[in-house]
Amino acid sequence: MPLEALALSRAWVSTGLPGYREPDDPYVTYSAFDLDALPPITRPLDVELRWLLEQPQVEDSLADDEPPPGRPAIASELDALIGTLDLRLPAAFETFVRDPAPRTRVRSPTACYLDLGEHVVAAPGGGWLVHFLSDQQWVCHWLLYVDTDGTEAVVATGEPYGFGHELSAEQRRYVEP
Repeated sequence: MPLEALALSRAWVSTGLPGYREPDDPYVTYSAFDLDALPPITRPLDVELRWLLEQPQVEDSLADDEPPPGRPAIASELDALIGTLDLRLPAAFETFVRDPAPRTRVRSPTACYLDLGEHVVAAPGGGWLVHFLSDQQWVCHWLLYVDTDGTEAVVATGEPYGFGHELSAEQRRYVEP
């Protein structure tokens, strides 16, 4: 499907959590949960991720898994990915990628791993998509959307945007070399 044809709904894409959020279908891994049904965030959040660093390290964290073929989501990879693009990433995202400590506090119930992808994808109408997380079986991918005016969002999709070999000819026209 061409990128410009995508209609994005606002939802929290995650696994079910018995007693808190029930999946749409018990036989699927991920469901889209209504954002208004999520509990409010009551703690102050900061771009240095101190709120996360106050939490204990966890086993099987995002720091433990490298994406195939071993392309770690680290500062040098981020620098190479962004290159000379006029792209301003959110400070909290930069902190998460550049500092290995925060990822030791995040666990995935579906063996997700950090992966910055092979390239940044230009979004129709302006802005960029930066792939940053995939689940183990490539069922779901999470990307950071950043616009030139500072707008940011997380996009979840089944399409592996940011990996050229997975894009159709129509989608490739949006890929920044």
